[in-house]
Amino acid sequence: VKISGVMILFGAIIYLAGIYIGMLVMLPLCMFLHGERNGKMMAGITAFILLFIFLVFDIGLKVPLPMGLLGNYIG
Repeated sequence: VKISGVMILFGAIIYLAGIYIGMLVMLPLCMFLHGERNGKMMAGITAFILLFIFLVFDIGLKVPLPMGLLGNYIG
């Protein structure tokens, strides 16, 4: 049930602020809900996943990812 709420929040953040900001919130929150309490571990895993997705999808495959209303307004 908690993860369902996180996923709804994730969808709302993606819509408003984009995929990267959404993942920046969702990944540590999901790790915390699953019992991870080491902040350095959560930060490292989040940074690695965000960097991996950026390099593979934005740079490598040139797939446009959702930038949200804020991203569309700025860029």
